[in-house]
Amino acid sequence: MWSALVVDTAIHLSPYLEVKGEYIKTWQETSDAGTIQPQGWWIQAGYKLAGLNLDAPIVNDFELVERYDTARGYDADHSTMGSTVNRYTTGVLYYITNTLWLEGDYEWLASHNLNGLPSSQFIAQLSYGF
Repeated sequence: MWSALVVDTAIHLSPYLEVKGEYIKTWQETSDAGTIQPQGWWIQAGYKLAGLNLDAPIVNDFELVERYDTARGYDADHSTMGSTVNRYTTGVLYYITNTLWLEGDYEWLASHNLNGLPSSQFIAQLSYGF
């Protein structure tokens, strides 16, 4: 049996500034490890450069983003609580259209036990929203 509690929020402080976040805690009953309860949360702020009122159409299509997230889970064998991983991300989005955008960010991971994860990395992706 699996259950989850999720809280999701977005606050639009202006047409150009948004803060959003999410918290999730899950419960899963297992036959060998009892009930495991991983959890995590994140908060993100984004600023659309169109708010600068520049006469530069390409600049107006960019958004700067900062994000912090943390997750706490279990070791691979589910016997003990694993380490907490904290991630700090700074990035930029370029809106090709209002539903298609390019994203690039750099993230730093902080944890006592990264289990093979890189401590920092650059990520680029193309996203489509609907």
